[in-house]
Amino acid sequence: MTPNKGMGLGFKLLAAAALVAGATQMLSACSETESAEAEAETVAAAAALPLATEAPAEPLLTPISHADAAITEEDDQPGFRITSPLTVDGEMAFGEYAWNADGVPQGELRIIVDLQAERLYAYRGGFEIGRAVILYGHDDTPTPTGSFTITEKNRDHISNLYFVPMPFMMRLTNDGIAIHGSMVEQGYASRGCVGIPDDFAELLFNEAEIGTRVLITRGSPIVDGNRVVGI
Repeated sequence: MTPNKGMGLGFKLLAAAALVAGATQMLSACSETESAEAEAETVAAAAALPLATEAPAEPLLTPISHADAAITEEDDQPGFRITSPLTVDGEMAFGEYAWNADGVPQGELRIIVDLQAERLYAYRGGFEIGRAVILYGHDDTPTPTGSFTITEKNRDHISNLYFVPMPFMMRLTNDGIAIHGSMVEQGYASRGCVGIPDDFAELLFNEAEIGTRVLITRGSPIVDGNRVVGI
């Protein structure tokens, strides 16, 4: 029998069409696979990114007030500079004090108490204007050391704990520690306060303000040159 050439040609055309369709499906499958892989990589990359956060409600830096912006380079340094000490003749005895503010320019008052030396020193603008022998706390009621500020002034204060007069009281702590007038005699101690002669207490009271800084040490305060550190 003679082969049918028309049928052979048709079979070849069908086979070619099948090959083309198969190749198209393979290409489509590869394309879908690549798309899926690319999408997976995109999701993974997105997951690796940090989550976005809202901007903070408050600024990270505290705004500087006009008063703070006006401080000088000298005032910006820690502590304060002693410009001129007070001249005192001889050793001071209990109950004695020295005071001389004549010709001293106006300036910020700073107070240093040295428990070891049993002295209080008052400086105005770096010039020492007053010095006195003190009483301080012993045993169960020691006078605390550190940096303090005067938070209250009362010329005729009566102790809330011991019900005794504390004239020219300048409060340092909420639990009763203060600088105030007292009978300063050898062999006596306070209940933690810094006691100074009444006349000296009045002079210091008139100079001091709410916010005046006070440094209480046990031994000479740390100095950097002539600058007192810690107050």
